[in-house]
Amino acid sequence: MCTCFFLQRLARLWLVLILFGFSASALAADSLQGTWQHVKDFPSGWHVSKGGSATLTLSANGQASLSATGPNQNPLNETGTWSVQGGRVTINIPGEVEVNNKSFQLQGDTLTLPTQVSSDDPGTSTWTRVESGGIDLIFVAFNRGLEKGESTTQAAEEAATEARKQEAVEDVKVNPGGTGLVLTLKPEAPRRPGPARQGKCGLPSGLPTSPLPHPTGAK
Repeated sequence: MCTCFFLQRLARLWLVLILFGFSASALAADSLQGTWQHVKDFPSGWHVSKGGSATLTLSANGQASLSATGPNQNPLNETGTWSVQGGRVTINIPGEVEVNNKSFQLQGDTLTLPTQVSSDDPGTSTWTRVESGGIDLIFVAFNRGLEKGESTTQAAEEAATEARKQEAVEDVKVNPGGTGLVLTLKPEAPRRPGPARQGKCGLPSGLPTSPLPHPTGAK
């Protein structure tokens, strides 16, 4: 999914226009983009030990990264590449996660990849999405709607519902046909200058604090 943002300031209000543009391949890519936390491998049943974690990040620029931590173990941080086309994914993080143009399953926030993290043996690994914050959640809601088979208008309504939960958003309107949202952001409260803090020698904090020069003739 391609997205565009337009910001316009009217008086003390900000208007944000979010446009949804999509194709089948773009939707699939956007659905996989983000950070995923490992749950378990199948059939080995392996999972990260208590107190540890393993996360897979698939970035919009095509970079893939795997990070893992565990008790009494050195942290793991490896990078590679990823792509998706026609419902098939390729992930290449050498020696860690290697998937070559294979199908995957995505149900809501659960991703199943056709590879085990713990072994080269055939199997799968299950991952759960690590939610983003702020405006990213609006796009997640839109994608979820489309994944459930909703129309673009219905998916945009779901995105609007998520947008209304954002603290900074005052009003949300859905564009005709579900092509985008118009967000009105709450005005920022004016900042009142506080009293200047006093530093050494009675000078405002942040100014030089070297000794003041004595008047002529003073000791």
